[in-house]
Amino acid sequence: HQGYVNGWNSAEETLEENREAGDFSSSGGAMRNVTHNSSGHILHDLFWQNMSPEGGDEPSGALADRIEEDFGSYEAWKGEFEAAASAAGGWALLVYDTFSNQLRNVVVDKHDQGAIWGGHPGPRRVRRQLLRGRRLGRARDPLRAGRRAVRVSAFERTRYARRDPHFFVTC
Repeated sequence: HQGYVNGWNSAEETLEENREAGDFSSSGGAMRNVTHNSSGHILHDLFWQNMSPEGGDEPSGALADRIEEDFGSYEAWKGEFEAAASAAGGWALLVYDTFSNQLRNVVVDKHDQGAIWGGHPGPRRVRRQLLRGRRLGRARDPLRAGRRAVRVSAFERTRYARRDPHFFVTC
C-alpha cells in the first residue's frame, strides 16, 4: 500500500515539474503512474477502512433498503457478490452506478484501467462550476447514507482472503 502512495506522490511531483518547465515529454508516463498508483491506494484504503476484527452484521437503513430494491434481497446480493469475488483476478466491489442510479457488484481485474476511483467524467454542469470556482457538493448516494459499513464475518473474510486478498465491500 505504501508503494502506491509513494508512486502517486512521485508521479504528481513529475507532473508539477513538467508544468513549471513547460516540458511535457514525460507527462504521459507520469499520468499513467498517477492512475495506477492512485487507484491502487484508493482501493486499498477502502479495503482497510472496511475491515473489522469482529466481522459485521447485515446492513440496515438506507443501504439495506437499496440492496433489497436493486438485488431483491440481502441473500441475493451476497450470492452475487461472492460470485464476483470468486471470478475476480483483482477486486470485487459493491458500487453505486450514477448512470443507472443503482447499486452494482463489479469485478475489477486491473484496478488502474483508465480511471481514478471516485473520479467522474465532467458533465458541462460540473465543468462550469469548477471553472467558476464553486465547490461541488457530495453526491447523496445510498452507500454513503448513514456512513455504516457492511462487513463480512471473520469466517467469510478468512475464506475469501485465501482466494483473493482484495475481497471487500466498499461503503
